[in-house]
This record gives sequence, structure tokens and C-alpha cells, in this order.
Amino acid sequence: MKSKVLLISLRDDWVACSRLAKPLHEAGFAVEAVCRPQAFLAKTRFVDRHIFIESRLPVFSRFLSIKMIKILRQSRPQWVIPGDEDAVELLMDVKRLAELGGNTEITDLLRTSLWKEAFHNELRCKKRFVRLLSQWQISTPDYQTLASYYAEGGSKTLPFPLILKGNFGSGGSGVIYCRNELELADGLRLVNLSRLQALWFKLKSQCFYDVYSSKLEFDIQRYIVGTPGMFVFVARQGQLLAGFSALAVQTHPKASGPSSVIEGIELPELQQNAANIIAKVGYNGFGCFDFMYEAATGIPFVIEMNTRPVPASHLDESITGVNLCKAYADALQGKSVPWSRQKPFTVALFPSEYRRNQASPYFAYAFHDVPEDDPQLLAAMEPGYSEVQVHDYNRKHIVGF
Repeated sequence: MKSKVLLISLRDDWVACSRLAKPLHEAGFAVEAVCRPQAFLAKTRFVDRHIFIESRLPVFSRFLSIKMIKILRQSRPQWVIPGDEDAVELLMDVKRLAELGGNTEITDLLRTSLWKEAFHNELRCKKRFVRLLSQWQISTPDYQTLASYYAEGGSKTLPFPLILKGNFGSGGSGVIYCRNELELADGLRLVNLSRLQALWFKLKSQCFYDVYSSKLEFDIQRYIVGTPGMFVFVARQGQLLAGFSALAVQTHPKASGPSSVIEGIELPELQQNAANIIAKVGYNGFGCFDFMYEAATGIPFVIEMNTRPVPASHLDESITGVNLCKAYADALQGKSVPWSRQKPFTVALFPSEYRRNQASPYFAYAFHDVPEDDPQLLAAMEPGYSEVQVHDYNRKHIVGF
């Protein structure tokens, strides 16, 4: 009998979880999905059963948490995967409710699908995460609160350029590059909420489970001169099972946004740091560490963590040398999971690179990550997509990828 995995997505246009269904299916899982009917995840043919939630149910509401408990009781999966940040917060709230209600089955399921709840605030808040890594002697950029930055002399202690960074966000949101005091002042005007907005956020944090209050916080981070990158991984019971690292050759829609072209790079120090963090927080499932690869030193400065799949999580061993879904399936069955060394690769991630430049030069030699074997998903992701000239490598591998 197949192990059942439940994918949950509350963001309709989220690419990563919709692409993950295929490698999970190929790894031998029975795949079920919770999403709205219009979501990308609803369009993929590699889900065995869709469980649709009503669009009128507000995200972050206890109504949705209660609905999710009912779904988990009926589905009875062996593994739950949050597909986006909203799903992460939903499952954490479900876990708290299950603990209060004495539902050990759901509590145990989520305990083995997520991470130690004691570290949840550190993993979701970028400032707390950086502070935590600093305590563990892991390289992170210098970070200050706005209050301490100005109290300690501003740019005298943390020189320009700087990053004005929100403590809650995804996809590069809440990141403002500041080259001087004028740009910092402009950035602060953009992020400062009106009194009415601040009151609204605080009311929401009382009426719903609290994810809104952290949106009020912005801080200052030293700008690392270098290239953004990612370490994409899967883990079980605090053990790193498989992973690969890559640098962002292109990003879209902005410099601080998601990668659109990635290039593999082996970074043993980063891999070891990732394994240490995963062990300490008792991590389970898919995730990604974002880092800046400093040009002058070659040091990978870890800047944040995504506690969910990312758009590169579905790439398999034919591209990267690593298969995250198969590694987890083997671990779940009690098989040994030897470390798979990554191989050189360049990938144009779809649809990001296509949206950035429909005549991208990377299509000539990079693997163009188009889901041509999943036509409904392809049509939902990019209705205007037309085939572009790509390298022969893609023509050999893209069908059945």
C-alpha cells in the first residue's frame, strides 16, 4: 500500500507545490491536495485526489483550522507538506488546537511533518532567525533594529549600502536596497504604516491566529556584495536527507525577488551548517536556506529560511544529481539514504525566466523547466506560453520530466 502525502496550498498562484506533485507521485506516494479550485495545485494531473476548500473561508481564521482538522481525520495521510507560508501557519494553529483537544493522532502527524514548535517564531521571523544563527556561530549578515541603528550612530556603525528588510514575507517582498540616507528615508516612508493600518493589523492578530503583528517590523541588514543563492533540501526527524545548492544567475521580477535561472555550486560549509540547523530545530519535510555568496571571501551568509518547498524542490537527479522526493520516500520506508552528490547544472525555472525574457539566451543551453507533460497546469501557470528555441538537451529530457 502506498504511503499517502497531503499537499496543502492556500495561495492560488504558488508554483512550487504544484510542481512537487509529480516527483512525489513518481517516488511512490499517493498524493492528495488541499487547495482552492482555481489554484495551480488544482490543475496538475499528478494529484490522485483534490480536496477543495471554499474561497469564502478567510486565511488565518479558526474556521479554516477547524475545517483542516476534519480533512486530516478523513484523509489520514502519513505526511503533510505545507506548500506556502499561509499553509505553514494554518498547520501550526491546527497542531495547537489538536493538542488542546487531546487529538494525539493529528498532533503526532504534524509533529513528524513540521519542526519543534519552540523554534517556530525563529524560523518565520527573519530577525529572530539571524539572531539564532549568530548564537550558533553560523555566518549571517550584521543585523540591527531601526532603534539601535539610529541610537548607535546610524551609518557610522553599519555603513551603506544597506538593506531595509521586513521580518515577515516571501518571494523577495519587504526588501528595500538603500544606497544612502535619502534612500533609507524614502524606504522608511514606504514601510511605515498609518495608525489606522497598525490598529487594523493588531485587531487581526487578536481575532485570528497571530501572523499579522510581525508585519509591523522592519530592520536594517548589512548588504553583502555578492550573489544570492539557495540550499534546497528535504529532512526527516532532524536529519538532512538530501539537498543541493545553487546561485541565482537571474531573478524576477526584481533583484531581491525569486530566482529565474539557477546554477549549481557545491558548498560543503553551507551543507554542514544546514545539517546543524536542521538537527537543532528537529526539522521535517522540504525547505530552503537562502544565502548571499560574498564575492570577496566566498562565504555563504545565511539570510533566511523557507519552511516549505521552493520552485527548485521538484528538480530530480537527471538535472541536479539529487532526488529529494525519493530520498524522503526511502527514509519513510526505513531504507538507508546515502548522500547524493550534486552535479553541475543550469536551470531556467518556469515560468519565472519566461516572464523575465521570452527570448532569454539561457534557453539555448540551460534546462528550461517547462511542465509540458502537465498541460492543464502549464496553461494555468502561463496561458500565453509558446514554445521557444531550446537546446537539444531539453528536447530529449523535457517529456516525462
